[in-house]
Amino acid sequence: GSGLGHHVPTGGGGGSAKKPVSVGGVGAALTADDVYTVAVGGASAALDPALVERLKRGKGGGKKEAALPPAPAGETLAAEAARAGIFVKLCELANAKYAVRLEVMSSLSEALSGTTAIVGSADASALASLARTVGAALAAAGKPPLSPEELSVLLQGCAFSHGAAALAAVRARRLLAAADAVAALSLEALGASTAHLEPEVMETKLHKSEAAVALELNALLEGSKLVNA
Repeated sequence: GSGLGHHVPTGGGGGSAKKPVSVGGVGAALTADDVYTVAVGGASAALDPALVERLKRGKGGGKKEAALPPAPAGETLAAEAARAGIFVKLCELANAKYAVRLEVMSSLSEALSGTTAIVGSADASALASLARTVGAALAAAGKPPLSPEELSVLLQGCAFSHGAAALAAVRARRLLAAADAVAALSLEALGASTAHLEPEVMETKLHKSEAAVALELNALLEGSKLVNA
């Protein structure tokens, strides 16, 4: 699995160049934050030096050439959805013991820096499209083609679904944070009492999320002279 985490990135997507997101470092864990930064923020992916050395020592590839899947039919994914899926697949391969070559990983990383067209709304077709893209990149670079083993791991998993889920999770958390800010502003506009947000009151509630929201509102309203007027 991709092991997606859940912390929300700060700052908006797009705009100025972002620091590359490291892939494959010791103890590295993929987060929704990372996926959003690459897919929407435009950051590149940098293979960790330790991963590069491991791949150089590996026995990826093989003498046999894989028969690439046929070109999938369907609509082309939106650019950010394509980048999210490619990045998740790159991280899956980096954090597992799959026998892929450095050239394959580099092709995936380079696909993030261009306008790679991924066709297909389902993982199977999108991954097939990605595998064809990698195969074409290897051929263009004069490298040996994908082996059956490499093709197999490229076609496995749900990288594009995981990528889409990561983007949705980050955006949902940003919306929730915005909703808390609007609620705090509303309390100020009304000169409302915040007694109902006190910890003693929250302890009587059955839902932990309600207490979490109250804690956030109290933090936003700390020092305000407009509430409890």
